Amino acid sequence: MIRKAQKEDINKLLEIENSVFSEYDFKLTKRCFIYHQKKGHIYVVQDNDIICAYFLFLEYKKSLRLYSIAVSKEFTNKGFGSKMIEYLIKLAHEKLKNIILEVKLDNTNAINLYQKYGFMKKKILRSYYLDGKDGIKMVLLKNLQKI
Repeated sequence: MIRKAQKEDINKLLEIENSVFSEYDFKLTKRCFIYHQKKGHIYVVQDNDIICAYFLFLEYKKSLRLYSIAVSKEFTNKGFGSKMIEYLIKLAHEKLKNIILEVKLDNTNAINLYQKYGFMKKKILRSYYLDGKDGIKMVLLKNLQKI
């Protein structure tokens, strides 16, 4: 089940964030989670009442930006990433918006997932991450969205 994050979910979101991302990633703080939860931009995935994943997006005039997406390590390879992308695409489709995101260039699993849903590589972002790794900007145009 996918639903909007609630205030009582914040500590679990932080737990997922800290277990998935390294010190070189742009990790979210508790304050960030609280702010975006109030804005209604964080969604969680529950499996048997356990929060196992989340995604956070930012809304701009013509696009949604997938800012963060994470799946708890014990729940990986169970299709939760796909479910979140499909849900985000539906949200963007309802709002008639494109989706943009950035991902590490060496994160081939994520890139393959995004391409499966029609995202296109837009631009290489040199030394984009704190560890000096390159990123890639990807986009899904509203007229190409697969639902």
